[in-house]
Amino acid sequence: MPIELALTIPDKAKSLAVTSQADLDSANEFLKSIKGLRKEVDKAFDPIIKSAHQAHRQAIEQKKKYELPLAEGEQITKKLISGYVVEMEKMKAEAEANVKQIQANLMTKQMEAMFAGEKPPEGSVLDMPKPVETPVMADGVSVRKIWKWRLTDSTKIPREYLMVDEAKIGKTVREWGEHTEIPGVEVFEETVIGAKGG
Repeated sequence: MPIELALTIPDKAKSLAVTSQADLDSANEFLKSIKGLRKEVDKAFDPIIKSAHQAHRQAIEQKKKYELPLAEGEQITKKLISGYVVEMEKMKAEAEANVKQIQANLMTKQMEAMFAGEKPPEGSVLDMPKPVETPVMADGVSVRKIWKWRLTDSTKIPREYLMVDEAKIGKTVREWGEHTEIPGVEVFEETVIGAKGG
């Protein structure tokens, strides 16, 4: 049976009507011919797919051989850069806080001296140490902040963040059928037709 017939099957199926035993017999034979055509399609394309799949798998393995060391090196380098940037930001924040404290202390002492009619202490706001500079990244390298999360107590997760375990429900329904009792789940029966190729 030529596999090109597969392209005509949907139109033929749409033209069927099953209103009598004779129609049912014809539909059953048509269904079996579809199964037969599917086998022919499998025979024609499965070897090609298998060969392509093997080539694809080999290509992926070869790529991984070179990609994994690069990914590892990238991860190590990014961690080093990130660590340095975070440390510099921390040092900068501490230095700025220190400068502000020194400035506040100096201004307080100068004002106290002024009110007491004394000579203001030496130094000025301009004499303060310069804050730590922010690291400059090379062209093509950027730093950005992202928020992440880790689970601390699964019992406190709000309902809207939970996911239904469809595989578990499906297994229970297949096992218990109409006797399944899962709150929030309606169990129903569906008729499925199977066929073997002719």
